[in-house]
Formats: sequence, C-alpha cells, structure tokens
Amino acid sequence: MVGDIGTLPIMSDSDIANDDLALLHDRMAWHVESGHMPGLITLVARNGEPKVDVIGTPSFEDSSPLRRDAIFRIASLSKPISAVVAMMLVDDGVLHLEDAVDEYLPELSDRRVRREIGAELNDTVPAKRAITVDDLLSFRLGFGAVMAPPDTYPTRWPSRSYSSIERAAGKPLEAFMRERLFEPLGMIDTSFSVPADKLNRLTTAYAPDPASGALDVLDGVADSYWSQPPAFPNASGWLVSTIDDFWAFVSMLLGDGTVGSERILSSQSIALMTTDRLSGPQRAAAKPFVGEHSGWGLGMATPAAGDAEKDVPHGFGWTGGSGTVWYSDPDTGLSGVLLTQRGMTSPQPPEVMADFWRLAYGALGD
Repeated sequence: MVGDIGTLPIMSDSDIANDDLALLHDRMAWHVESGHMPGLITLVARNGEPKVDVIGTPSFEDSSPLRRDAIFRIASLSKPISAVVAMMLVDDGVLHLEDAVDEYLPELSDRRVRREIGAELNDTVPAKRAITVDDLLSFRLGFGAVMAPPDTYPTRWPSRSYSSIERAAGKPLEAFMRERLFEPLGMIDTSFSVPADKLNRLTTAYAPDPASGALDVLDGVADSYWSQPPAFPNASGWLVSTIDDFWAFVSMLLGDGTVGSERILSSQSIALMTTDRLSGPQRAAAKPFVGEHSGWGLGMATPAAGDAEKDVPHGFGWTGGSGTVWYSDPDTGLSGVLLTQRGMTSPQPPEVMADFWRLAYGALGD
C-alpha cells in the first residue's frame, strides 16, 4: 500500500529533472508494494529546499498511512550526531583531539591487548600507547568488526559502554545533546527513547530471518526497547529521529555549522569531521564498510584523500544498520536521506539503498 505524500510536491526544484525524481518515487513505492518493508521516507535536496516523499505504512499490521513525522530508529546515523557533540567540547576547549582518554575513561588505562586476533584471551601484551579522542572519533581506537562467523575467534565484547563525552561535559549525555544541539536545531523528536505520548508515531522495525529471509519483528511499539529511557545511552547507534529532525542536523553541517544567525559548531570542526583521516592500509582494511573510494573523518565517512575516483553516493555521511542512510555530496550539491524499517544484514547496501542513490543522482539531470 502506498501512503499519502500529502501536499508536498514530489519535484519542484529546477535543478532536479521532474521525470527522474518521479522514477525515484515509483521505485521506492515498488519496494513497499513488494513487501520488502512496510514503509519508508525519502528526502532529496540540491542547493535548496528538500523534497520529501512518504510511502507506505508504520508496520505490516497497521494499514494507516505513514506520517511525515514518523519516528525511526536511526542506528549508526547516531554516530555523526554524537561526533558533533564531541566536537562542541573541542570548540569549548574541554576536549582536545590529541588528549588521551584515560582521564575520562580510567577503565581503559594501562591497557593490554591480545597478541594477535587468534590468540587466547589471556595471551596479551601492553598496548603501544593510550587511546586518544581522535582515535575514538576516527574509529582507530583498536576495536573493530570481526568479519567472520561467530566463535571463529575467542572474542569477547564489553558488557557496558562508557562515554568520555558525558564525563567531559559533566552532565548526562542526552541532557547535553538536548541543550547544545537538539533544542537549537528544533530536533524535538530526537532522543534515546520515545515518550508515551509519541509512541503512536514510532514505526515497527523488522529484520530478515537468517534462514528463511522472511521479515521478523525486531522491535515493536508497545513493548519497544525505546519505550523507556535506557540505563546508559549508547551514542553509537541508539538514537531515534524523524526525517525533519535529521534534515535539520544535516542542514547545520551544510551551513558550515550555523543555523540562522546562531553558530552551533565551528568551521574548523566541520572541516575536521569531513576530511579523511585514514592511511592507505587503514582505508583498504575498512573497504567493506566505507567502499572503494571513501575514507573516514570524525564520526562519518568522507571522500578518500587523494582519490579522484568517486563512490555512489559520494561525499560525507553514513549508513545505519536499521535501514537508514544519509550522504551529502559537495561536488554536486546533492543531499539524500532514506529512512526505512528493514534492518541490514551486511555492510553492502541493500537494493533499496542502491536504487535510492542511483535515481537520486539520476534526478540531477547533469
């Protein structure tokens, strides 16, 4: 079922070819009508106002049209938001990128690391140096994703996360985020939980069954993990948001850290976040995640330094494992956001994301 997209035009910007953006709508509607997911929202902008398309329903069990203010679990799209908050503390002089995190995370002091990936858990050697703030934000802190079947290596993950941001700010993470970012940008629905009076706008999240491929409910609404504030907020991937809230965040980045006359983040911090910080070997090792011609800045993917070739999508942004993606391309002025309810099963973009970017770029008409 295709939901009502309201009175918003599917296309009206002279920079975007009408027929091509209509093709984007039709293809996204096909993914919903084919049962790949109950609903989705797209946003496409090029040097101007965004064009938003709302398609489908909040869940397979709910036939009501999906609303523009529907709340989605944005997963790793939380990372660039959290990185902005960390860079606010850098702007404040509270944090420095070269600082060791031991002061804020004494749990990581005097670290020992496994001798090699296949070594036993007690076969360790002293770490060569302390983890820095830069390491945390550029994802070079020494933790990684083991691309192998479960139990291939004797890997054990910590049962609890710790936030250097929260300890540096001297207040709860969400309170700091709300004070310094969410309220100034009008991100009224972005949070680590969904209050009772907004649960009717929370979508149902699904994930394919590993064996059958059928979609199973990953997180419902009435019993949602997000229906109560978490004991400890996870800044890496547990925010919920809406299409308009997230676009407000992206618009701030595209506005060089400002919204209206108010500066949210310095130009220097924006430049640091959107510049590749990976070495060649690091980039090669991260290729399953960042692609052939992309690198990593602070909290988000970026174009690879010194590489003239371009991935699609190109620019800076990231992807969320819950089926969400955002990129902004400084070369073309194109920005796109896709929010779906179908969880990803690998770092490779699913068909709906590949279709979204192919047709969004095709709509440029260049």
